[in-house]
Amino acid sequence: MRPGNERWKLNQCFGNDVVTAVMGPEGDPYAIASDDQVLRIAASSKVAYWTDASGKRLFTIEGTGENVPGTRPITPLEALRTFGLDEVLDAREYGVAG
Repeated sequence: MRPGNERWKLNQCFGNDVVTAVMGPEGDPYAIASDDQVLRIAASSKVAYWTDASGKRLFTIEGTGENVPGTRPITPLEALRTFGLDEVLDAREYGVAG
């Protein structure tokens, strides 16, 4: 993982509830989480992600990912480890990354 594990990114990628459970009550959106915290957040997240058959594209918007032929669901932790936080964020913002 690269530097830049800001709380606001984690909220976008994995959900506010799980971020709050690991990092504590909301505060500074630019607070930096440790790599261990990021992994715990991703492992606890219930956000849906899919990848294509080649494993090179990441989808997250329900109604998109599961409707693309050849996609398979992956866990948020697998998405993080495979694509990195910035690509997971791109998928959350645009529906697809990679």
